[in-house]
Amino acid sequence: MTCGICSNTIEPERLAILPNTPFCSSCARQVKTPERKARMVYSHKTGAEIQIVPAALFAATQKYFVPEGGRSCVKNFSKNITA
Repeated sequence: MTCGICSNTIEPERLAILPNTPFCSSCARQVKTPERKARMVYSHKTGAEIQIVPAALFAATQKYFVPEGGRSCVKNFSKNITA
């Protein structure tokens, strides 16, 4: 196989590890991959999932994942007992 950037032959060791790689090792260092970020998403009470998203989507939706208010319903109701 040949490199998609410089048209040199891709090293056989690299092809053994990554069979479908389009770049040789010297060009792979120059290719920029998009930055990704992750956040914990709680779909139910007992467990969470890791959601991996592009950095732009992470910044655009971060305000929806910031907790507001108390940590539990009990604390929210106990604040106004004497009022």
